[in-house]
Amino acid sequence: MALFSKRRETVDQVIDRLVTQHRTDMLEQELRKFDPSRLQDKEKQTWHFYWGVAAFRRGDRPEAFRRFTEAYSACPASDEIRFSLAQEYGVRGNPDKMIDLFRGCQFPKISSRHLLTASHYCYLWQRIDDAVHFLSSIFDAYFTLGTADDHFVYIRGLPFFGETWSYYLCYSILSGDLHEIEGFTRRAKAKSPPALPRLLEDSRLQPQDSGASDESDYR
Repeated sequence: MALFSKRRETVDQVIDRLVTQHRTDMLEQELRKFDPSRLQDKEKQTWHFYWGVAAFRRGDRPEAFRRFTEAYSACPASDEIRFSLAQEYGVRGNPDKMIDLFRGCQFPKISSRHLLTASHYCYLWQRIDDAVHFLSSIFDAYFTLGTADDHFVYIRGLPFFGETWSYYLCYSILSGDLHEIEGFTRRAKAKSPPALPRLLEDSRLQPQDSGASDESDYR
């Protein structure tokens, strides 16, 4: 039976093992053992994604860009790879390409945290309309759930309502137009726990930083 048990690890199994053993510094070395041209479907996407991540984590952004470009060519349907390549275009000073790639990513194939990161990047490039755009799917999810309760939405994979709303407030102030957020806030109050309307009322006109920085990333 031992002859039949010696199957190679999959890419996901290798990554899980390295994380469990706290040996992610070995990521590139382990990935080199695979021939990506022989991998299929999800495993191929995973290999290409982490091959790019390995270069990113050791601080080699030109190599990360090259690898994610190759990854996107090999796996154009991967939202995860498309998102990472968008980040690299942002770092390289090409916000138009960055936003185009970000907009090609679909929620929930990418997480709500990815959407906030995309919004951050647009904020850094002063593309406020695009920054707001990436909040819209999160807000739609809140209203689909029928509540703005922080705990309820968080355990369902969404950011705290107050966090996302603060970004929206920041962008509204920067754009000089509070009309949309005032209407949105009234709608949110109707679906909120008792404490939230007071929070929104207290901070409605107070400028807040979106939390974005030039180090904003999601890998």
